[in-house]
Amino acid sequence: MKRAIRYLLGLSLIAMSCDDPNPLDAAWSKFGAGDYPGAHAEFSSLVSSEGSGAYVGLGWTAMKMDSLPESDTYFGLASGDSLLEGFAGWSILAWLQGQHTLCIDRAEYVFRNAGGYSFFVFPYDPTITYHDLLLHEGFSYYHTLNYSACINTIQRIDPSFSIALNDPQLQNILLGKLQLLTQEYD
Repeated sequence: MKRAIRYLLGLSLIAMSCDDPNPLDAAWSKFGAGDYPGAHAEFSSLVSSEGSGAYVGLGWTAMKMDSLPESDTYFGLASGDSLLEGFAGWSILAWLQGQHTLCIDRAEYVFRNAGGYSFFVFPYDPTITYHDLLLHEGFSYYHTLNYSACINTIQRIDPSFSIALNDPQLQNILLGKLQLLTQEYD
């Protein structure tokens, strides 16, 4: 019964939100269409009224425009509101910058705080999913030489994967498996 009530409440909230358009929708539409300069301008104009939501959009947009330091600044400005899309982007950004410990910390923040995140597809770029965060985290564990955590992360994607920590080919096997998983989810 509780499940049915939650379902109906969820549908009601979705219906109500359809009547009241989100001011960020136009900026996200430009982002989704690949118009990153246009999205950047839209998000920038919304910072004073939309705050962290606009900063998250700016962070993702700047990352797509290969302006990584700018992206980092925007995600940092949004971090106080703990928006999961912001931390997901910030995790990927950390990986791109070779900041593997930060990548792990930010990905784990997302995993801890979004129970259903295993079904997550970033709504503004459907090519970015839960598996992407896991793979970035797995590579980061690999690069920080935390092979046990790397194995655990791989097993979150492929539960049948198994290897002993004392295997003489451990590094090669882990790297190969991460690369194979990247191809499967690319």
